[in-house]
This record gives sequence, structure tokens and C-alpha cells, in this order.
Amino acid sequence: MTDDHALAEHLKEFAEHMEGGVFWLVEREPKPEMLYVSKSYETVWGRKCEWLYENPTDWMEAIHPDERVKIDDKYFHESMKQEAQLTYRIIRPDGSVRYIHDRSFPIRNEHGNIMRVAGIALDITEFWHRNKELSQAKEEIVDLTTKLHAQALEMAELKLALLDMQKKLQPQDQKSEA
Repeated sequence: MTDDHALAEHLKEFAEHMEGGVFWLVEREPKPEMLYVSKSYETVWGRKCEWLYENPTDWMEAIHPDERVKIDDKYFHESMKQEAQLTYRIIRPDGSVRYIHDRSFPIRNEHGNIMRVAGIALDITEFWHRNKELSQAKEEIVDLTTKLHAQALEMAELKLALLDMQKKLQPQDQKSEA
């Protein structure tokens, strides 16, 4: 069986090699304290891990202003009590916007009290943009299909009108032969 130190090293390896994802671990009591955040935080958030160790809510400084109420009210408080997940935008220091899907898991002691909260924050920006492009393409296809259907009906009506006109323009003797 693997000892605790080796297991901790394996978990750290996993966290450090999780591309596009940030693994984090927060001590809940007596006050929130960042116990661990993977180095990928610096790539995804564009902020230093040290800042997060000094101030465990530093990650919230990057949250898009339109998303802050959702984070403050819903996710931050829920994540400290139960499993929670949320998608939100952040603004990195360079001004670029990233889409994050964050999922947290409370870690309870033998008495059922929450001691820590662990989480994985995934950068889903590329997925979000591709999904948006697909949605736009789907809307365009629906619009084109609707227009084509309308044009096909219009053409059918024109064809019927032309046939009707053709019948009316045929000499009387050709009509009786037909």
C-alpha cells in the first residue's frame, strides 16, 4: 500500500499535468485558506499562485463584473456546504476573457463536518466558442431551410399558375384533344 506522502505526490503530479484545468484545495475553518492550487492557475487566470495563497478569494477578482453576483450568492456559498458547479467568465490581466466551468466537492471529517473544499476549474473557452459557432450555424441552416421551403412553395404556385394560364391560352380544338 502507498504511504500518504507518495499518494500526495501522485495527486500533485496529476494536478500539475491537467491541461486546461486548475485543481484547488481550500481549508474551510477557522477562515478560508488556500492549501493547494495547481500551477495551471497562472496560465488559465493569468494571475500568480502566490496571490491566491495570500488571499484565497483572489481568483474572484478576475470574475467578469456581470458574473460576480452569481458567483458571490450562488457558487461561493454553496461550494462551502455541498457539491456545486457553475460556469462563469473571467477577465485576465491582459484583457482576454476565458470561460470557466468550476466544480467543487466538500471534504468531510468522520463526524460529517466539512473540513476542506476541493475543486477543479476547467478552461472551456474553446468549447464555448465552438458551441456558439455551432448554434449560429444551426440557426443559419434553419433560416435557409425556411427560406428554401418558402421559395419552393412560391415556385410551385407559379408553376400551377403557368399551367392554368397555358390551358386558358390553348386554342379550343387543342383543349378538346387533350
